Amino acid sequence: MRIHRPVAATALTAVMIAMTAGGAYAYWAVTGAGTGTATVGQIKMLEIHQSKVEGLMLDTRVALDVSVKNPNDFQVSLKGLKGLVVTGDVDRDHRGCKFETNFKITPPVLNPAITVIGGRESVSFKGGSITLTNDPNINQIACQGATVNLSYVLK
Repeated sequence: MRIHRPVAATALTAVMIAMTAGGAYAYWAVTGAGTGTATVGQIKMLEIHQSKVEGLMLDTRVALDVSVKNPNDFQVSLKGLKGLVVTGDVDRDHRGCKFETNFKITPPVLNPAITVIGGRESVSFKGGSITLTNDPNINQIACQGATVNLSYVLK
């Protein structure tokens, strides 16, 4: 029995088409499923550091400059923050020196051009001050040698 070339070519072509069609069907018919997880990271609070304050005397305005550090590995936005709120108190050994009546605070000013703090970066804010007010109606002798503790909050 002899196979003619056109018949062999047609048979080979038919086999190849059938195999290709079967492969294409398998390619399109295969399905799968899987699962995944995601973890929400935690943001660390910004750290506020005040430069050393020296020379606090009656009616002497002393600068309050702070740096704000981002301890995170990613940038943090400052958008929506209105500024720094500064509160204070006087050490226990000087109880007669009341913070509210003897000291005037002007908070450092947020620079509106700074909208984000990069990861592990710090920015400085200036323009704040503290003054020991000179009020003749208050006995301010109790304030001599007092340590004033300031607390900062970004709002």
